[in-house]
Amino acid sequence: MEGWNSFCFAAYVINDMKISSASSMKCSDAYFFGSDVIMVDATAAEQYKYRVAGQVVANHFEVREGVQLRVSISAWMPNSLGAVERSMVADLNGNGVLDESEVQIFYGNRPRPLGATLTNVSLNTSILTYEPPRTYAGADIEICINAQGASSAATLSKVNQFCITIMVKKCVWTVKTGESFISIAQSIGISWLQLWNFNKGNYSRPDIDLRTGDPVNVGQLYQVDNGDTLYNIADRFSSTVPILYALNGALDPQVPIYTGQLICIAFASCANT
Repeated sequence: MEGWNSFCFAAYVINDMKISSASSMKCSDAYFFGSDVIMVDATAAEQYKYRVAGQVVANHFEVREGVQLRVSISAWMPNSLGAVERSMVADLNGNGVLDESEVQIFYGNRPRPLGATLTNVSLNTSILTYEPPRTYAGADIEICINAQGASSAATLSKVNQFCITIMVKKCVWTVKTGESFISIAQSIGISWLQLWNFNKGNYSRPDIDLRTGDPVNVGQLYQVDNGDTLYNIADRFSSTVPILYALNGALDPQVPIYTGQLICIAFASCANT
């Protein structure tokens, strides 16, 4: 509707569900201005910016499972001081938090950012927070934001939909309260000695050094080769398919792995040692 528009009106008198008289039609022209282009930017602390060959990849962030990511979302119109409204596309009830029903409707079988929040902190800035669960270790999660300019009597609002990708680190877990090398290894199905071996450089005293919130390497990365399946990978590395699923939250039994994909692997050593 941006530009010139014509609006025509006529008055009618209705008796017994029938038009008995009508005025002549009157028309008027009006020009509607489109609101300014909406710019959107997302940034986070340096350690969460995702890099390829040393270069930051825009709108991509990397975080461990169990660690809260905070992303600053700014939206503005370069030639206007007007406010820009911001909301998560999946936030159907508009309360700033993605709940179970919303992510189920919007994301289906894709990784769901349950509990993600968007909080306005200034006229043009919001803070997006999300803490990925362990079940999403290795997954890529997309969250989209609507940035909408204000409307007025002669100005049409514009909407800019902007998406960020949260990449949950592979092969690294975050220690929860009460966890130990033994309990973490048992949850995967491997030996705690093997788990400690993945982390010897960081923990010289496995019964003492581990703290809540610490990162723990739970395996090593393997790049999928042509013709690979989870079953032959498990067989080749003396592992099991359940272990591979435990280590890779992004794996979907209904979706085949592909050449070049990185997955986390660990040997199926005795879980009681």
